[in-house]
Amino acid sequence: ADGLHLTVRRLAFTDEIDTAAVTTVVRRVAQRCRGLPAIGMRVGPLAGSSGAVRFTVTPWEPLVELRAAVDEETAACGLPAVDRRFRPHVGIAYCNRDVPAQPIIRRVAGLRDLPPIEVPVMEIRLVRLYRDGRTYRWDTESIVPLHT
Repeated sequence: ADGLHLTVRRLAFTDEIDTAAVTTVVRRVAQRCRGLPAIGMRVGPLAGSSGAVRFTVTPWEPLVELRAAVDEETAACGLPAVDRRFRPHVGIAYCNRDVPAQPIIRRVAGLRDLPPIEVPVMEIRLVRLYRDGRTYRWDTESIVPLHT
């Protein structure tokens, strides 16, 4: 459970961005996003692909708007734009090698009928992401409360 997350935007790998830039981005994004409305999300159903097992997340619009706000602030800091393809999801397992998607899709198919759950998003965490073996871990740089 401590690894569940929904990534909105990656800035850079840690060896591609210095501490001062991270501090500036965190400050600007926190100022921009503080006071944005909390987001009500539905998480589910489960889906599989060749790259991951993940929960679908809806509605996308508030998350797309949040990402756009973060993108504007990171661009103002001189960071490169991100790929515009953004498919909000909560990943629960990632593949560390190329595998065919069909067996994964078949394995999770029986779980797709479970109803989604409602999840209130009350804060945004700006984190420093790293890998620990095969697991993503992070250190929180800032917690930005959303307006309830």
